Amino acid sequence: MRNLILLFCWMIFIENAHTQTKIVDFSSAITSTPLEKKTLVMDVVYNNGEFNTVKKRFVKSKKTSKDIKSEYSLMGKIIDSLGLIDYKTDTIYILSTYYFNSLVSEIFKTSKDTFNIIKNIQGEYSIQALEDYYINISEDEKNSDFVLYETIFSWNIDLLIRLIKSSGGPLGSEYFMSATRIILKDNQVLKKDIINFEPTLHWKLE
Repeated sequence: MRNLILLFCWMIFIENAHTQTKIVDFSSAITSTPLEKKTLVMDVVYNNGEFNTVKKRFVKSKKTSKDIKSEYSLMGKIIDSLGLIDYKTDTIYILSTYYFNSLVSEIFKTSKDTFNIIKNIQGEYSIQALEDYYINISEDEKNSDFVLYETIFSWNIDLLIRLIKSSGGPLGSEYFMSATRIILKDNQVLKKDIINFEPTLHWKLE
């Protein structure tokens, strides 16, 4: 009986796995539903400008708007043209900074390297290696930013919370950051996690 139950569960898993579109480009990796049918979203909550708690929620995937799909398609063209993602097996990290609802910057990491994605006033995307982007940035600002990057790219949420607590109050409610981790396996989105928080003037771990 136990073997029959295990076989039944395995058949359901296989059936669900085949319902997901085969992931072959950046746009489909971003917009596809994970195999587990839900995305874990963590929202950092502040009280009087200081860290208060983290609220977790599971979000069932919903239909992506045409405008967002168009943006991902434009961004994906240059990412895919450079072969930055191994869609068979890879982990994608995306750290986005927003001002109100407008994207300010995006840091993007895969098994290949870490890049800064830049959008010009014409709406065209370009990619620059992260180290090249910081050539003309002060050492103090670079060190601060890289503390955050290294924490995000390890996807150690407890360490990120420590970082947020020790870095002081956020810049203000008009800015926020969103970090996304997408795990790819066998051309499928195995798992997708998101954490939303606010930036600070200087990132430091105490």
